[in-house]
Amino acid sequence: EYSEPKLHKEKVAVKTHFILEVKNNSFPVVLITERSSSPNMMFEDYQRYIVTPPFGGEAAHFYNQIDLYQEKKWENLKIYSQYCSFTLKKSKKELMAFHPDEFHDSFLKMIEYINAEVSRWDDPDDDKYWRLFFYQPILVIKNDLMILKENQNGEYDLQPVNQAKLEFNYFQDDTPTSILIDIVTEEALLELLYREIELDNIIESKIVSLKKP
Repeated sequence: EYSEPKLHKEKVAVKTHFILEVKNNSFPVVLITERSSSPNMMFEDYQRYIVTPPFGGEAAHFYNQIDLYQEKKWENLKIYSQYCSFTLKKSKKELMAFHPDEFHDSFLKMIEYINAEVSRWDDPDDDKYWRLFFYQPILVIKNDLMILKENQNGEYDLQPVNQAKLEFNYFQDDTPTSILIDIVTEEALLELLYREIELDNIIESKIVSLKKP
């Protein structure tokens, strides 16, 4: 979590709570099944966040004028819906792909924490503070991250990357639910955090300008 107090005199706060799990992967993690983001994506279906005052009322003015899909630069996202890693076969001479259960457990652990944090704001105090808090799960891996890309010849290549977004699907109270999870290498983590902080600062400045008479 990061926050700067410079604009708080206006009773406005925009910030991202980063929820991290760290994994020491011996073999590359590969994200596959790419799709582009779409303006038809509902931001709230993939990103957890809270607002105060609750939707409507006094703060409806800024809710209706801030397009979170654009402000968070989702129009350029490449999203992956599957992931795998590798392990040695019993012969110890060949690798085979597998679906790491420990990653799945980490995703669910982060989601459980986020849901608990978001639910704390179900009945916020009426303090007239305009808040926009995002909750972003991030899986940090120690070693290689790759994506599977189709080349001009219709063949698939593995390309090394530092960061990518995974669409993780799960059931929340028997309801199919999705969330975007950042998968990032350890060396690229700070760059990702600073980028989100910069976007939050821009959004915060815009909300302050809307609130001022």
